[in-house]
Amino acid sequence: LMPNGLGEKTIPSIKLGNQSTQPINISVTKLDPNAKSNGQIFVEIASDKKSAYVKEQVILTVKLFYSIALSEGNLSEPIAKNSIVTQLDKGTTYNTSRNGQNYTVVEKHFALFAEKSGPLDLNPIIFNGRDNTSRRNFSMFSTGKPVRAVSKPLSIDIKPIPQSSIGKDWIPASKVQISQQWTQPCLLY
Repeated sequence: LMPNGLGEKTIPSIKLGNQSTQPINISVTKLDPNAKSNGQIFVEIASDKKSAYVKEQVILTVKLFYSIALSEGNLSEPIAKNSIVTQLDKGTTYNTSRNGQNYTVVEKHFALFAEKSGPLDLNPIIFNGRDNTSRRNFSMFSTGKPVRAVSKPLSIDIKPIPQSSIGKDWIPASKVQISQQWTQPCLLY
């Protein structure tokens, strides 16, 4: 079993015939920031700013690094309470080297818009996949060893709308462009 987020979770009872197990309550906490990845696969998440205003765009970059043969996998998307997250691209794949180790990198970008001021904690990004690097059995039914990588948590300080802007149109942007083109003369009635 793998949790789908932080917080209190319940593993439901399992029924078999007329017997059943008891539900199990667990607490899922943030990843220990001192925990080390195995070096062959890891996930990073970064933001383009440490703080932002309510409704200001924050660009998130998610990177999956791997140096093993993956046969399949699923990379979660950023999730945070009181925010809107939109994927900006389909992602890119490229090769890089870190500390003498070669990696394939899958990189995706997201736009985050906070709806409420205060600390915004993003759930860690989780990758679940299968490692086919050391497959001994070349059977078509062999799916490889399960692998999992979890990013460190990310927190962004969200500032409230300034008092001078409350009740007015609020566009927290560093650059706004509005353009208009007419192909025919505009007729006014």
